[in-house]
Amino acid sequence: MTVSSGTAGTRHHAARTSGTLSQSEQEVLWGIEEHFWTSGADSARATTATNAVMVFPYPPGILQGDQIWVHLRQRTG
Repeated sequence: MTVSSGTAGTRHHAARTSGTLSQSEQEVLWGIEEHFWTSGADSARATTATNAVMVFPYPPGILQGDQIWVHLRQRTG
């Protein structure tokens, strides 16, 4: 991801100045997303923050923490 030097010694992400991610930044983020959903539950859980929040279509809607893993086990195995 591109980082540029801002004024007063602060660094800003390229998206902050351009308002959008570059093509290469989008590819990196989509790669991370794909890996998360295709690498198995153990890998996904290991890379997810303890109190992460995920939004799914209704139902179940907004889930946090262990609710996420309970839902995914019940719905997807």
